Amino acid sequence: MGKKSTAENRATQGYQLTELIGLCGEFPADAVYRLGGGREYRQDLITRLKKTGVIKVHYRDKLRGFRLTAKTKQMLLANNPDRFEFYLTGACDTNIIQSDITRRLRLHRIANVLVTMYNADIKVFRDEKPDLFNPDSDDTEITEPSFYGSREFKMIDHDMVKAQNARAVGILLSPDDIYIVYNTENYVMKWDPNAEIKIKVIIRKYLCFDRMPHQYPYPP
Repeated sequence: MGKKSTAENRATQGYQLTELIGLCGEFPADAVYRLGGGREYRQDLITRLKKTGVIKVHYRDKLRGFRLTAKTKQMLLANNPDRFEFYLTGACDTNIIQSDITRRLRLHRIANVLVTMYNADIKVFRDEKPDLFNPDSDDTEITEPSFYGSREFKMIDHDMVKAQNARAVGILLSPDDIYIVYNTENYVMKWDPNAEIKIKVIIRKYLCFDRMPHQYPYPP
């Protein structure tokens, strides 16, 4: 998957899948069908991507997922560093992936949310949405629905440490409202109500008071 052929095939399902894996670190094998296409086509696609060294399979604890190979990470970074540098550099969970089942399940939950947002034409890529949670950014307006993963909104300040036990996988921002996003799937998760309340308060304080009071006035 060289740079030229990649540029020519950005709209293909194979490239879409590699981009989404880049954002979530590990993509659940049983979620590929959600990207569309018939069963045989999807099987052929995965086989081709594995044979050409674009993706690899990680199977452990009866959980199967797809990860990017090193050369694919480098290809994505070369083609669009603004989109992938946040996810594919450093020691973050989406670049240096742990084999712990709990962390992998969280990556899979995030992946399923990303597919939902992606299919709904909600902005998920960092180069296509306002950089609201970066203190150095001047962006202050949402014009299209945009989804921000938990790592993105935890950039805002040290107070996010207070919400480190929160189970939110991200935030969906529309031009009119703020939504905290969860995905429990079929698993029972341990909840800390105080952590969930804290994360809601911190996010609304940041957006409604500090960053975007003109767009998100704090509710009475």
